[in-house]
Amino acid sequence: MSVRADDVEAVRKIFEKAKHTPRDAEGHFEDFKLEGEVYGALMDVGEKKIYELKDEAYKYLDDPLPKYRKEAAIALGWGGNLMVPEFKDKAYEMWLNDPVENVRVAAFVAWAVYYNYTADPKVLQYLYNIIRSHQYTIEVRTYAILALIEVSGEEPLPCEGINVLEMAELENQDELTKAIDWDRINYIMKKYVPNWKA
Repeated sequence: MSVRADDVEAVRKIFEKAKHTPRDAEGHFEDFKLEGEVYGALMDVGEKKIYELKDEAYKYLDDPLPKYRKEAAIALGWGGNLMVPEFKDKAYEMWLNDPVENVRVAAFVAWAVYYNYTADPKVLQYLYNIIRSHQYTIEVRTYAILALIEVSGEEPLPCEGINVLEMAELENQDELTKAIDWDRINYIMKKYVPNWKA
């Protein structure tokens, strides 16, 4: 899909206007309409694959507003979007350090996508450790399951009973742990991680 020049120019104008528009102490634009336009522009950079503006989007990874950090992470790193190689390490840093949970989750997903179909044993072990741990949210553990499957390159889990996306809606950690197809997870780990033991 080729990006239309007028799409690029429209997004560029929004970013340019944002550079010169004052913000309040929390980082909100004084022009409320512009706040939504910047969010939409970040979405467009990713969804329309506007590589020409990746550097502009990259600046929003450190923005005071969490919604911009999250959307920039999605634009730059999620599958189907830009997937710029230089974002991989920043995504991991955001996953570990961002103070806002939904930004961390977006960065975690972005980081994991860089390893899709690599069967990287260290990444698989890292994801497995997240899946096993109750210290992470149900949402993070669920994304770790999806990421483990994608990283391994194995076929997606069949949707018998509860599927992986429905797991994110479960009420508590114990329900999630019971719902996980541990046989499938353990099979993947044994197949791709040398000397792995459950």
